[in-house]
Amino acid sequence: MNSKMSKLIRITPEIRADFVAFLDGELDEQAADRIEGVLAQSNIARKDVDALAQVYNLLDELPRYEVSPEFTEQTMASIRFSELKPDVRQSEWFQRLKEMVPVAVGGVALIAIVALCFLATNRWIVTDEELLVRDFPVIEQLDVYSEVGSVDFLLRLANDGQLIEEMRSEAEDAGGRR
Repeated sequence: MNSKMSKLIRITPEIRADFVAFLDGELDEQAADRIEGVLAQSNIARKDVDALAQVYNLLDELPRYEVSPEFTEQTMASIRFSELKPDVRQSEWFQRLKEMVPVAVGGVALIAIVALCFLATNRWIVTDEELLVRDFPVIEQLDVYSEVGSVDFLLRLANDGQLIEEMRSEAEDAGGRR
């Protein structure tokens, strides 16, 4: 029953992170007791801690290198510099910029709406003057079109090729009599 129970214990990422601190002896007494309880109940947790301990032992066997004092000095100077570097997000100009962005976006949106309205009224809505200019060829020939009489005559003329020939011959005859 105990082996089944050890499979039921869930090892969270927080507990796994505490394994390293447990091996280094960095946990307070309460956290160390909690990890010891998990290790007593879970084979998986014990295997994880054993694997970490083996890695630590292998790390201890690696050669140790000494760094130059210049390297240490440069590293510490860069750390101090990064600590002194101000947070841009806290600066006054950044705060003003953050306040101005919605205003700028609103202004651009307003300009786009005005331009769209101008184009709609200027290009897509036809004025009386534009209609007159468009219909000027028809207006210019209004006297000729009024002699036609009716639309029925024009439809007959379009559909009956023989009628067109008769009209041509009559026009030629009339032209020859003059």
